[in-house]
Amino acid sequence: MERAQEDGPAAKPTWKRIVDFPLVTMLIAAALFVLALTAAGLVVNLLPPMDEISGMAAKGAIVMALALLVYKLVIRRLGENPRDDLRIADAPKGLGLGLLSGFLVFSLVVGVAAIADVYRRRGRDRRAAQGADCFHHSARIHGGVGVPRHPVPLARGVRR
Repeated sequence: MERAQEDGPAAKPTWKRIVDFPLVTMLIAAALFVLALTAAGLVVNLLPPMDEISGMAAKGAIVMALALLVYKLVIRRLGENPRDDLRIADAPKGLGLGLLSGFLVFSLVVGVAAIADVYRRRGRDRRAAQGADCFHHSARIHGGVGVPRHPVPLARGVRR
């Protein structure tokens, strides 16, 4: 009896039922993202030579633009119940919640580290004997780039 109702004019074709299956939809979306990233890689190879930071920024912008384009044009329409998880109307709320939660997590980590006295460096260094806080004070900077000449020990009790 149910088979007769499925065969009516409102029944979906077999290919549509297969494509609308959630696992198949997810695989199609993943394949589309891989294609977008591959296309971004090809476009990035066409860029003129530029310094490292500008090149990384341009590559990141191209990858994000193509991935967002593929999502907005194709992926959000896939599945039995298509939906857009990246609506512009929800962006300010999501941004605010993300910034707030990031601030709270970082504050918690820094607070726990301060309570555990992680920021006070101990050792033979004269600044440590005077109570200099934070490893930044004793790191030597090379050429103004911010690369320490001698790696700062990450754990207590590690000696050079």
